Amino acid sequence: MQKEVEVEEPKESDLYRIGCIATVKQIVKLPGNMKRVLVSGEQRAGLSWIESEEPYFQVAVKILPDFCKPEDRELLENPINEEGMVRGLRELFRDYMSKNPKLAKRTRYDDRKDKIAARHGRYNCCQSSNGL
Repeated sequence: MQKEVEVEEPKESDLYRIGCIATVKQIVKLPGNMKRVLVSGEQRAGLSWIESEEPYFQVAVKILPDFCKPEDRELLENPINEEGMVRGLRELFRDYMSKNPKLAKRTRYDDRKDKIAARHGRYNCCQSSNGL
């Protein structure tokens, strides 16, 4: 996965080492030579090496487990850490929306309820066990 969306010609240093293997579920052509792509994350993976960079990146990956180490699980289950992670996720989402103005016009983020509402309905996102 590319670190900065603004980089037009990414190099190896512009890629995250850990990412997600995804399946493209749908591609919709939009006006103005734009496309909307729906993907589904399947598995965590780590970048092993780059096989080719042209005309696009082809890489070898190692599948990573979907579980946490016991010490990481303790951090995740701490309500204070959970609140911090939710705040961080909100900030990342706002940043993403600011860099994608066309998406921002179709999607609204509701801070008070942690919900994302799209034109065609409301979808509950990131439901937290402690009501954050």
